[in-house]
Amino acid sequence: MHATKDPVFLIALLSCLCLAIILLTLGLLIARTYRHVQQRQRLAFMSELEVLKKERARIAADLHDELSPKLILAYRLVEAVSENRGMGGELFPLALENLLKVSERIRGIAADLYDEMILKDGLERSIQQFISQHEMLEALRVDFRYEVKETLSDTSILHLYRIVQEMVNNTLKHSGAEDAQLKIISNGKYLSFGYRDFGTIRMDQPIDAGVGIKSLYQRVMILGANLFIDVDQGVAYYFKVPLTKLY
Repeated sequence: MHATKDPVFLIALLSCLCLAIILLTLGLLIARTYRHVQQRQRLAFMSELEVLKKERARIAADLHDELSPKLILAYRLVEAVSENRGMGGELFPLALENLLKVSERIRGIAADLYDEMILKDGLERSIQQFISQHEMLEALRVDFRYEVKETLSDTSILHLYRIVQEMVNNTLKHSGAEDAQLKIISNGKYLSFGYRDFGTIRMDQPIDAGVGIKSLYQRVMILGANLFIDVDQGVAYYFKVPLTKLY
């Protein structure tokens, strides 16, 4: 009997063909999934680089715009005392006060750069310290509420801390608000994050056009959530992320 007319041979041949098609399809799916994962990792990496670039620019601006004037003022006060211009008993304490503020702010900026310190102190305490440092130097007062019992991953802690940093800095630079609220609350399934300032934002450009806002969108996206922004009597930011993505 001819091999091609043998039913057993035909069944075996068809089975081999089906198996080959299945293996080929599976291989294509695996390759496509691998490319997709690589693409997502690359996008996340590029987003992180953009965030780091933005943070370096922010730190440079803080050093130049915030600390430089205080140092110059302290220098002029000391100069006036040394040249017997004005009341030295009044000028010298002012110079010391400015130098103390500069020292505290530099220490705060250094702590912001030190991820290990943030992880050691924990998210709640690190945010409290960051807020208190700004309250000492600025007019802004932040009502902070933290209710999270779960242990978050190191990556999640750092992203959440940087998000708070960016929002507070946006308030100081653009809003002019004297009061703000920050709530980070867990209900056991989700972590809800809300920040609102009570100032008047400059509307000369769209709220989501700035590099700082894009940085916030990127960080929240990396956490696995979507950022919502509302402009009404100040600026409000909100996002909600499953806790399973933060462990």
